[in-house]
Amino acid sequence: MAEDAARRMRQLQDSVIRTDKILKKKLNLQNVNISEVPPEVFELTGLTSLILNHNKLNVIPKEISTLQQLTELQIHGNRLTALPEELSKLSKLEKLGLSTNALTAIPPVIFKMKALHALKLSMNSIKILDSSIGELHDLSELRLSQCELTSLPPELGRLENLHSLKLRGNLLTVLPPEIGHLKSLESIDIYGNPIYTLPIELSQCEKLREIRLSHPELFTFPPADITQLGTTAILAYLRAAAAGSELIWESKLLLVGEGAVGKTWLYEAMNGRTSGGNRKDDGATIGIEIGSLLLQHPLVGDVQMKLNCWDFAGQDINHATHQFFFSERTLFVLCWNARAGWEAGKLRKWLTNIRDRAPGARVLLVATQCDQPHSDFPEKELRTEFPQIVDTFKTSSETGEGIERLLLSISAEAARLPMMGLRWPSAWRAAQQAIKRLGATEAYCSVSQVRQLVSEFGLDDRDVNVLLRWLHELGEVLHYAEVPELASTVMLDPQWVTQRVGLVLASQIVQSANGILTRSCLENLWPDLEPHVLQHLLGMMERFDLAYRIPEDQEHRCLVVERLPQNPPEYELRWKLASGQIEVRLRYRLKSMHPGIPTWFIARCHRFTLGLHWLRGVIFGDNRHSPRHLALITANESERTVDFVVRGTKPWTFLPLLTDGFEDTISKRYPGLEFDRIAPCPGKRRDGTQCDYEFNIEDLEELRWPEEHEVEPEYEIRCPRCRTNLDIDALLLGLSRETGRDSRTLDEILNAVRDEGSKTREHFSTEMQDARKFIQLSFVQEWNKAQELEEDSCPTVFALYPIDGRTLTRTSTLRLQLYCMNPDCWHSIGTAGRCDFKPKRQWLISMARWTRSGLRWIRPVAALLPSGSQLAGEFSEDLQDFADDASNELKFTAEVFKNIKDTQEIDSEPSVLSSDDKQPRYRSDPASLHDLRKLLETLEFPVPEFGGLKRVRTPEGHILWLCEEHANEFLRTAF
Repeated sequence: MAEDAARRMRQLQDSVIRTDKILKKKLNLQNVNISEVPPEVFELTGLTSLILNHNKLNVIPKEISTLQQLTELQIHGNRLTALPEELSKLSKLEKLGLSTNALTAIPPVIFKMKALHALKLSMNSIKILDSSIGELHDLSELRLSQCELTSLPPELGRLENLHSLKLRGNLLTVLPPEIGHLKSLESIDIYGNPIYTLPIELSQCEKLREIRLSHPELFTFPPADITQLGTTAILAYLRAAAAGSELIWESKLLLVGEGAVGKTWLYEAMNGRTSGGNRKDDGATIGIEIGSLLLQHPLVGDVQMKLNCWDFAGQDINHATHQFFFSERTLFVLCWNARAGWEAGKLRKWLTNIRDRAPGARVLLVATQCDQPHSDFPEKELRTEFPQIVDTFKTSSETGEGIERLLLSISAEAARLPMMGLRWPSAWRAAQQAIKRLGATEAYCSVSQVRQLVSEFGLDDRDVNVLLRWLHELGEVLHYAEVPELASTVMLDPQWVTQRVGLVLASQIVQSANGILTRSCLENLWPDLEPHVLQHLLGMMERFDLAYRIPEDQEHRCLVVERLPQNPPEYELRWKLASGQIEVRLRYRLKSMHPGIPTWFIARCHRFTLGLHWLRGVIFGDNRHSPRHLALITANESERTVDFVVRGTKPWTFLPLLTDGFEDTISKRYPGLEFDRIAPCPGKRRDGTQCDYEFNIEDLEELRWPEEHEVEPEYEIRCPRCRTNLDIDALLLGLSRETGRDSRTLDEILNAVRDEGSKTREHFSTEMQDARKFIQLSFVQEWNKAQELEEDSCPTVFALYPIDGRTLTRTSTLRLQLYCMNPDCWHSIGTAGRCDFKPKRQWLISMARWTRSGLRWIRPVAALLPSGSQLAGEFSEDLQDFADDASNELKFTAEVFKNIKDTQEIDSEPSVLSSDDKQPRYRSDPASLHDLRKLLETLEFPVPEFGGLKRVRTPEGHILWLCEEHANEFLRTAF
């Protein structure tokens, strides 16, 4: 050991001597296992950069002061507890890196180093940030992530040249208002801190472009509706609020329940009109009716709260439109007729519906007509089963009995609503009122009309987009900016929308036609609508999975899924034709079965339809004309199950596409609905019959990838019923949601590619095409969550390679070629998405982060791309020459970057990735995607905004960047 240490020291000394001889300015002694700095280093007085990262250094000698030309000193990953006072003599030092050491405070000498531009102190135990930090006036970058900080000094605001402030993973609860003095601040990272309010002074940071938060859904100021939209929305809100704001005491109350239980009568009674309600000649409520209820705030004096009361129609067919408005920010009043009985009121159904649609909402349970003879109900049982029940009431709208007590409870609960007492920027409040006034006379308008209307209040286009999103979340308007075919129109009257949609859902003509909606029928139901409005309403019905256009129908008819026939068509023969194929099964066991399951999913995935569908099931094919895979999806209401069975050559390539669509539908329509994912045992009993044992997929994933570090993963499991030993990876193939779950499958696919090496890529087998689709889908699934935040979302499939050789060097000119993420086959978009550039170091760091997980998928996809796949973009001879020389761009990219590592030198900030090999090794990192977008935004593509690629959310919830042709395939229109 001693000899080895001596030999390493001699090598280091030789390195230092060589460095001196060739007059180098930089010396890199990173990760060479030294416990002290070699004395020879201090003889290199011309050094400008010294890297000592990841060694065993306990001290830095005072001789460091001899390196007077030093501008960069990196000592990350050592054991330092202090710094020598002589460090202050390095008057030219601009970059100092001390992350991952043993510092318990910032060494005082640092505050004397006035030339510092970058100071990195992350992952130390610096619990208090000294006020002297304000002395470093030239500091442009400060990193203090994961240092156990609990507060920041006001003096931080004196760093007027600070561009980047990283405070990730500390214990901060607030930011000081002085942070608004940071006039040069461009980026602040407070991810991983329990901060749920931002100082309004942050709006004074005019150059701020990036705010990194964790749990934006928990913020109170700005409101969560704003923080979840990202930095642009946050800054727009803060700047508007800084110009003037007011507290608004307004929120929403929903009256729900079965038809004819007295909801409208109750609303009238709460407003002091005990003789109100629907008259016999008025008929039942259709759609929704909206009125107001004014109540005194129980805690804040002289404050009157306004509740917008939404009286919902109770008929079953109208329940499908309730999804437009259910929200956790709403107070629910669930009504039932005491005289008819609680069973007739279907209380369990309604309570389950509220719990699963709006899991955080609170419910007041109100019995009406209690002045009539009535029976009791199991209050204790219901309150145990449904904790969201706040209280129960017995009322009479005729006599006024129980109304006063109900109003007191409504007042107390309304005061707790998230939107009550919200601070609105004054200009936004004025704009809101102007939009409301327009809505009193118009049911809809264009976005351009809204922009013109509110321009007098100083709102620009960015502010309008945020305001419309906010009003949409409040239920005051309906606007779908993320859906291109719906984005240009604002529905100002939600009541009008539900009434129009309700006419279609309740149509006897549509029901008699087994859900078929024809143009003539629609013109009879909506005779007064302009074509573009008719188109918009149908688009909304598609958006909410209530209807869809029948593919390739010559008469352009639609199918209204709520009116599908109860009995299935003759599908058995076609299904049996695929009985000899490989089969995979997945069962969902739901805690409750709701309206729209599975009909909304059937509508969402209509592009797979073969015309065989009914109210509780459907047959899908991966290609409508010549499907290689068939899927049978059936729901059992009494068992509360939905079964997916897929048959074909590679059924695990089609199943995830369908189950992603189903789970995305459930999560958006019923966010509180719990379900288990079940994998049936594929084994056989002794008598040769199919085993009926079921494995919980979550349990299998825990066995395969245990959360506890000390627990070894298991690769096989024995069925307790048929006693077959089963491969867990095989059981989970196509079923698991764990990232990294298909590593072995990727290896198998690559082996298969090598086995087919004698074939030309133009003649790859259908199995290889299926394999390519599976890998592409797996890549999309892995990155989908990170793509959710629109301002960070960007293309993630591209080729990047040096155009002047196969070796990547610091002087290489790189070519970046964007690809369309068409689900059938990724393809280059040609010169529109091509850019040649000289890379900066930070760009390569961003690329290295992305390649950590991205190339895992790119390499096998590249091997499976058909020859000439880049022809889908603009073709050039250069591209063809390159394809001939390097197989294809993606394969070459994989080869160039396969050895790039995401090392501590690249990024000393805390990583969100686990290095434990027992866990799935590949996880998408939102920070990597954010950095990637910043890189792409700096490049100048011939066609602006990423070569013309469009961000599209597919019906399955996948976010893809597509060329115009393939993006248009997902833009659904009804007629």
